[in-house]
Amino acid sequence: MSWTVNLYPKESEKFLDKLDKLTKGKVIRELQELQLTGFSEHNDSLKKMVGLPNIWELKTGQCRIFLVATGGETIQILHMTIKKSNKTPLEVIELIKNRAKYFGGAK
Repeated sequence: MSWTVNLYPKESEKFLDKLDKLTKGKVIRELQELQLTGFSEHNDSLKKMVGLPNIWELKTGQCRIFLVATGGETIQILHMTIKKSNKTPLEVIELIKNRAKYFGGAK
């Protein structure tokens, strides 16, 4: 089974372009793995976010990728960021909640 992973177009491209070559490679490999396995319990890097329905966080090194399943076997990347603290900032949480609603993945 193969999943479709859609990036949030301009923002994701800008984020990936700013990363160093090694980190960018790690992120791309994680996204490719996500395409193959989807929301598999075998992916230790993928965790459901507490208190946010249907929103998941993919961790790779210092990068955090927030995503949502939008129907069928499609995953929408909502936001990518570099971890700077232990907690996700409220403005990032609001951003990903709003984007998830837009893509029909969260209520």
